[in-house]
Amino acid sequence: MGLAIKSDGDVRVLCLDGELDAYEVQSIRPQLEDALAQPAQLIAVDASELTMVDSSGIGLLVYLFKQAKAKNVAFALTALQGQPAEMISFLKIDQRVPVHGSVSEARRALISG
Repeated sequence: MGLAIKSDGDVRVLCLDGELDAYEVQSIRPQLEDALAQPAQLIAVDASELTMVDSSGIGLLVYLFKQAKAKNVAFALTALQGQPAEMISFLKIDQRVPVHGSVSEARRALISG
C-alpha cells in the first residue's frame, strides 16, 4: 500500500495505491490524521491506483469523510475503479459521499457548487 499526500493550493489530495486493508489502515492512519489537521477547502482521495478495499478500508474512508465534514471541509472520492468502486456502490456510500471521476472534477464541483 502506498500513500502520497499532495497539496495543490487549497486542495489536499490523498493518493492511495494497492490494497487498503486492516493492516494498511493502521499503518497510514497517523499520516492521514496529519493531513486532516492542515487547512484545506477540499480533501480528495485519489483512488486511481487503489486495487482493493476491505471493510477496514471502507471504515477509514467514511471516517475521513466525517472528519472533513466536521471541519466544514469538502471531501470527495475520485477515480474509483474495479473492486473499490464496486464496494462503494454496493454499500451505497456514493449516495452520501461525493464521488468524482478525477480530482479536477471534484475541484470544479466545489467551485460551482
